[in-house]
Amino acid sequence: MSQISGYNIPLHQEVISDFIFHIRKHLQSRGLQYEFKVAPEVILRNEDFKEGYIIPDVSVKKRENSWNQPEMII
Repeated sequence: MSQISGYNIPLHQEVISDFIFHIRKHLQSRGLQYEFKVAPEVILRNEDFKEGYIIPDVSVKKRENSWNQPEMII
């Protein structure tokens, strides 16, 4: 599989959209749609990151946690 080169190109955004759709669909099929939040390109701050933050394509967090405590980063 080849890499999608270029930041914020339409194909890149389509892939992000597909990931979010399928993650939400998966959560809903298991009755977890209200326990998790899914969002694209959220700034995650953590001193363990090289620059102190990252901006992943997709983040998933438990509803009660902050975005700086994600369950999954894509």
